[in-house]
Amino acid sequence: MAELPSSSIQSSVLAVLRAVKDAGLRSVARTALVKYVYLLDCLHAEEHRGATASGSRWYFDKFGPFATDLITGIDNMARVGMIQTRDGSGGDKEFTLYWLDEFPRGPALSEVGLSAGKAGRLEQWVRKFSGDLPKLLDFVYFHTEPMRDTTPGRTLSFDSLAVSGSTAAYVPVRVADHQRLLRLRQLSSEMGKAYRDAATASDKSPKIDVYDAVYTNALIAFDEEEKADDLAFHADLLP
Repeated sequence: MAELPSSSIQSSVLAVLRAVKDAGLRSVARTALVKYVYLLDCLHAEEHRGATASGSRWYFDKFGPFATDLITGIDNMARVGMIQTRDGSGGDKEFTLYWLDEFPRGPALSEVGLSAGKAGRLEQWVRKFSGDLPKLLDFVYFHTEPMRDTTPGRTLSFDSLAVSGSTAAYVPVRVADHQRLLRLRQLSSEMGKAYRDAATASDKSPKIDVYDAVYTNALIAFDEEEKADDLAFHADLLP
């Protein structure tokens, strides 16, 4: 019979899968599940003097934070039916999906030590990164404190999170180049003007190709900003 992991790993995995289920998602891929447990540990460390929720032995792997004991624990939890799993393939890639059945439901994030604010942040990440594994990997690799100034193969420390609380500080990432920011706002204004001009010229709803060129330029400007994410700006599109 498979040996179950520590109670802390069990509760952390179940809490993340409950958050996935509560977000309306059917399942989560293996890699994403591991990264969400890592983010849970980061948030937990901010409020518990650097102590993680899962107690996993995290180290810097080629795709960021990784924990062999967590992987073994997930596999054994699946073997005994504590969590549900299915293997699949698409194209030339194979994957493993995990989800919670009706029982056990899993503990709430607050039951594994997160405050309401920290729990809400993890829930936000689960929704934000759903279906976008590259973006999730980018976030945990480049924008979490334990990964800062470390090297491949090294054990990750969560001690600095007890003081800095810096996981929360990385969302959203803002465009640092003010000239580019001004250009993006200009493009936004041009999109709104193109929309209004089209509406004036015709009683019909304007076609999107009226401002395709401006929109394309805006996308190019975003792509030129390395790791740009969640830039907030407004365009008043009035008929």
